[in-house]
Amino acid sequence: MELADLQLWFGLLILFSGFFVYRMGPSFRRSIFGKPMIVMGLVLTLIPLEDLSVSENLLHAEMMLNFPWMVLAFIGMLMSLFGAPVYWKRNLNANIFGLLLISISWIIYFYSVFFININDILNSLFNLLGMFFALISIAYIIKIIESKTPKVQQSEPLTKNEKKFITSILKRNMGGK
Repeated sequence: MELADLQLWFGLLILFSGFFVYRMGPSFRRSIFGKPMIVMGLVLTLIPLEDLSVSENLLHAEMMLNFPWMVLAFIGMLMSLFGAPVYWKRNLNANIFGLLLISISWIIYFYSVFFININDILNSLFNLLGMFFALISIAYIIKIIESKTPKVQQSEPLTKNEKKFITSILKRNMGGK
């Protein structure tokens, strides 16, 4: 295996590892390394140092052909997730912009696919159909799980004795009077 081939596979490994590290969330200090790992993985994967071998060259060529619509779809999904309702508040502009970017990525995808032969078009359509059914299944499962989760009721306000108790603890620990 050539050095450029190793660079391609190592870049893919770093890219996916970066996604997993980033998904750890803000409670883990390691999550700050996720974004730099993703960028480093993209650079290593998309910009090889030397000529790739035949199979890695095909993989790299396919990745470069699909890169524009995949980036648009990824940004659109992030924007749509950002605009999704959280605690009954929604950002409609971000949601609409995200869906617009996803639609543009689909247009770019279909534009690139329809210049290929009929077998490729059928394969792509069946792949898209499978992805559609998978997404619908995932959304339906999430809906079922969230409907089974009991809603948390609003807590009662503190009584006068509880307020006095908490105030005394805070004053004692914070050095107040």
